[in-house]
Amino acid sequence: MTSETQGQDVTQSSNYAFHNATIIQLRLDTEKVLEKIEIFLKGARIVYQEKDGNIVGINQETGTPKANDEGIQSIMNMISCVVNSQTVQGNFDHEEYEQYIEEINISLLSAIVTNCCEWDIKDDDIESIINFTMALIRPFMSRVIDNKERDGYTNTMRHIESNTTATKGFKIFGGK
Repeated sequence: MTSETQGQDVTQSSNYAFHNATIIQLRLDTEKVLEKIEIFLKGARIVYQEKDGNIVGINQETGTPKANDEGIQSIMNMISCVVNSQTVQGNFDHEEYEQYIEEINISLLSAIVTNCCEWDIKDDDIESIINFTMALIRPFMSRVIDNKERDGYTNTMRHIESNTTATKGFKIFGGK
């Protein structure tokens, strides 16, 4: 009995993100969080409509803006420094996270109180702006605690290597 074997090295890459390319994009996308804050500040909501064969979102005023355009832009700039794909990949322990959240809260409050007249923010709206914003920032930034965001990528991307030996032809009883 003889057999011919041929060694074969096989490398298999399994990248679930490739198969479902939006997984990491969805995890790192901050657009929805920032959009919710901006819409709140504008006193509006997004209504989706068909326009020229495309679905587009249009801001529909539903209330009074919490600030003027300059104020909304300034507040959004501060928030986007916190809510972005780079910061969410940080690594804080719980105490560092709590300190960071407190610093963001104080910084945002200070900027709004200092500029409320210039930004046309009513005194009655300051607390609601801070509370609404922090209610979205806290859970978003909690993903930095103990590196949980980057740890979550482990199941999304993986690389497998294996060596196999394939049999080429199998002859019984000395046949050629």
